[in-house]
Amino acid sequence: MNVFAKLFDSKVYPVLSYACELWGMNDMPEIEKVHTVCMKRFLNVSIHCSNVTLYADTGRYPLSINHKLRCVKYWLRLLKLDKARIAKQAYEMLLSLYESKQCSDSWVADIRTLLLENGFGLVWLNKQVGNEKRFLQN
Repeated sequence: MNVFAKLFDSKVYPVLSYACELWGMNDMPEIEKVHTVCMKRFLNVSIHCSNVTLYADTGRYPLSINHKLRCVKYWLRLLKLDKARIAKQAYEMLLSLYESKQCSDSWVADIRTLLLENGFGLVWLNKQVGNEKRFLQN
């Protein structure tokens, strides 16, 4: 399984997760299906095998978790950017639209919801973390 996981993670996953920092907050069942079908074929189990069992037996987890983590990492990078950068300006614009309630369904709203649902409301309010590595591990 280790060889398969390394091959999948180095050859297939980068294609499946291209630019997921921007779209990764949305669930993409098609991408998860590629992951589970590949694992089921490698393990030679029925295509109807439970995905939960598959993840438990292989020690892997859904790709959407990694996508959301990459979104949070990108958000943290955006916070550190200089205000002259276009990406920072776009973020600030989305944030102001969200805060003025003109746009309730946006990437910024999804980041906020993810942080609040996982007990990191203070991170959203402060717009910073003390130890970034430790925060991302949690």
